[in-house]
Amino acid sequence: MVTENAYIAHLINETCEQTLIEHLNSVALLCEAFSCDLTKDLAVLAGQIHDIGKYSEAFQQRIRGSSIQVEHALGGALYVKNVCHDSAAALMLQYAIIGHHSGLPDGGSGADLAETATLQGRLKRNAEDFSAFKGEITPSEIVSTKVSAMLLALAKEGKKADLVEVFAFFTRYIFSCLTDADFLDTERFYNPKVERGYASDFSCALKLLDQKINGFISDTQVKKARAELLTQVCRNAENAEQINIVNMPTGSGKTLTSLKAALQIAKREGKKRIIYVIPYTSIIEQTAQEFSKVFKNSMTVLQHHSNFDYNVYGSESKDEASTADKLKKASENWDCPVVITTNVQFFESLYHYRSSKLRKMHNLSDAVIVFDEVHMLPIEFLQPCLRAVGYVTEFLNSKAIFLSATMPDFEDLFHRYIPNCKIRNLITDTSCYANFRNTQIQYIGEQSLENVAMRVPENKTSLIVTGTKKSARALFKMIRGKKYHLSTYMMPEHRSKVIAAVKEDLASNEIITVVSTSLIEAGVDLDFEVVFREAAGIENILQSAGRCNREGKRKTGDVYVYLTEDKQKGKMDIKRNITLDLMKKYPDIADEKCIKEYFSRLYGFNFTYIERNSIAGDGPSPVPLTAIPFREYSDKFELIEEETVAIIVNRSEACEKLLRGLQFGNLSVKRSLQKYSVSVRFYEFQDALKQGLVHEVNGVYVLSDNNYYSDDYGLSIKECHDESNIYS
Repeated sequence: MVTENAYIAHLINETCEQTLIEHLNSVALLCEAFSCDLTKDLAVLAGQIHDIGKYSEAFQQRIRGSSIQVEHALGGALYVKNVCHDSAAALMLQYAIIGHHSGLPDGGSGADLAETATLQGRLKRNAEDFSAFKGEITPSEIVSTKVSAMLLALAKEGKKADLVEVFAFFTRYIFSCLTDADFLDTERFYNPKVERGYASDFSCALKLLDQKINGFISDTQVKKARAELLTQVCRNAENAEQINIVNMPTGSGKTLTSLKAALQIAKREGKKRIIYVIPYTSIIEQTAQEFSKVFKNSMTVLQHHSNFDYNVYGSESKDEASTADKLKKASENWDCPVVITTNVQFFESLYHYRSSKLRKMHNLSDAVIVFDEVHMLPIEFLQPCLRAVGYVTEFLNSKAIFLSATMPDFEDLFHRYIPNCKIRNLITDTSCYANFRNTQIQYIGEQSLENVAMRVPENKTSLIVTGTKKSARALFKMIRGKKYHLSTYMMPEHRSKVIAAVKEDLASNEIITVVSTSLIEAGVDLDFEVVFREAAGIENILQSAGRCNREGKRKTGDVYVYLTEDKQKGKMDIKRNITLDLMKKYPDIADEKCIKEYFSRLYGFNFTYIERNSIAGDGPSPVPLTAIPFREYSDKFELIEEETVAIIVNRSEACEKLLRGLQFGNLSVKRSLQKYSVSVRFYEFQDALKQGLVHEVNGVYVLSDNNYYSDDYGLSIKECHDESNIYS
C-alpha cells in the first residue's frame, strides 16, 4: 500500500511505491559511478536534485491519480540557479536537469517568453512550491569545479569558440550520466528482475585472437608483410597515446591488427570496452560475425545499427531470447564490452539532444575506440567529429585508433581544433608497403560504356566499379559470359548471397565479371585479375585496386581508371578532378606524398564549410553559454545528407511472417525487416508511391509488385523513368 504522507517518485497500481528520497539517492550514486572525476561533483548534484520538483503538493496529487499537469524538472533547474555560486556549473546543471525528460533545450535569449521551449523561456515559468525537499535531502554545495576552472582558462586565453564547444561537451556528458542513471533506477523499480550482464574477458579474448593469428601461414611476401605490420603496430601500441594512427595498405589485415592492438590496450590499461566505428552497415555485420567467431563465449559483441534487430522473432530458445533481450538493452546505453556501430550512431551519441541518443555518451569513457575507414568522415563535419574524438580521449580517459588505407593528414585540423591532443603513429617503418602494391594503375581516358565492356578480357576474372547505379546496370547488360551485379538497389540479404557466389567462383577459378557500385570497395575480401574503376577520389580508386591481385599471387594486376561522358557533379566531381590532376603528377597515386596532397587540396577547398560547422556559431562572435542551440545544432548534424525511405521487398517466407506480425500490431519487427529492404531517395519513393508501386503496412512501405525486383538488378522501379545519376 501507498504510504499516506510519503513523498513518492514512482508508483505501481497503488500497491508498490518508490519514495522520492530513495530515487534521488539511487540516481545520485549511479551518477557518481558513471561520471569522470572532472564532473563527478556536478553529476552527483544533478542526481540529487533532478526530481526535487516532485516534492510539490501538485505532483504528489498527480502521482496519486490527479490529472494536474506538473513540470517537475523546473524545480531542480531553479534551485541551482538560486544557490550555486559557480555560474558555469549552474548553467550546465540547468540545461541537464530541465531537459532530463524532454531533451536538452536550446538556450534561447533573455527576451524569450515563458511559453517558449528554450532554457531561458522555461526558467521564467512559475514553479509549484517544492520546498518540502529540505526536510529529506541536503544537496551537495558546489562552489567551484574543475570544469569551471578549465572554462575560465579558455576564456582568459580568448578561445571563445573552444569555450563554447567544451562547455557544450560537458553539459551533454552530465546530461548523459543523469538520464542513464534516472532510466536505470526507474527500470529497476518497475522491473526488478531485469538482467544486464555480459561476458567480458579481455585476456581470454586476446588469447583466442592470438590462436587464430598463429594459425596463419606466411608463405607469400604479402602474408609475411601482414605479419610484420601486425607485430609493429602491436609493439608501438604498448605506448599508445590519445589518438593513434594506423595507416595500412588495402589488403594488409587492418581489422585483425587493430583488434589485437585494441585488446592489448584494453587489457593493459583496464579499459571497460572496445568500440568499433565503421561507415557501412554491411561491414559491421561481417566484422561482428568475425569477432564473435574469434571470441566464442569470452566476450559479448553488440551490433548497433539500423539493419540489426535483437528481437528474437519466433525463437524457441530461452537462452537465445535472454541474450537478445540483454543486447537490446545494451544498445540503449552501450554497456557492453565490445560495441560495433556506425559513424552516424557514434557521433549522434555526442551531438544529439535527446536522452535516447545521449544516454550512452558516458559509456564512451575508459574505452578503446577504433575508427575504421576514418577517411570517410564527412568533410563538412570534420570539426565536430575531431573535436568529439579529442574531448573523449582527453577528458574521458579513452584511446582512439584511426584506421585507413588512405589516411588523411589530420595534423593541421588537430592543431586547430584539439591543440592539446597527443598523437602517435603506430607504423614507423613502411618499407613493407611495397609488397601490397601488386597492381599497375593506368588512366585510359574518357570511354563510352560500350568501350569499357569491350575491354573486359574474356580469359580473366574482372571487376568493374562504377560511380552510379545507372552505369552499373547499363554495363551489366553489355557484359558477356558469367557475370554478377551488385548495388544498394539490392536487399542486404540478396547482396550477401551474390558476394558468397562470387567468392565461390573465384575460389574455383571460374572466369567471371562483377559489375558493382562502390559498395564493393570496403569490407569485401575479393581478388580479381583485372579491375576497371570509373574516375573518382583517390581513396575509391585505391580501394578498388585492393580487389586486384590482392594476395600477390601474380606478378602484377591491371587497374584501369576511365572517365565517362556521364560525369558526376558536386563533391564527387571535385574529388575526381583532384585525382585526375594528381595522376599526371605522380606515377603511383598510392604514394604517401600523393595521398597527403590529395587530402590537403580537398580539405583546403572545403575549409570554409569545415570552419563554420560549430555549435559556437559560424560568425566572429560565438554564442553566449546561455544561448547554446543544442536542438538546432542537432537537427543540422546529419552525417547522411539525403533523406531515404526503406521499401520492403517481400520475396521469402521469413519476410512474409514478419509482415504478418506487423500487420497485426507487432511493431517490434520493424527493424528485423531491414534485411529485406532497399533504401531509395525520397523523390524516388514519391514517384513509386504515385505509380502505386508501394503500399503501407502499419508504417512500413512494401513493394506491391515483385516484378519490379529482379535477381540481376534488385529494385528496378526507375527502369520506367529517365534515370538520373544515383550515387551508390
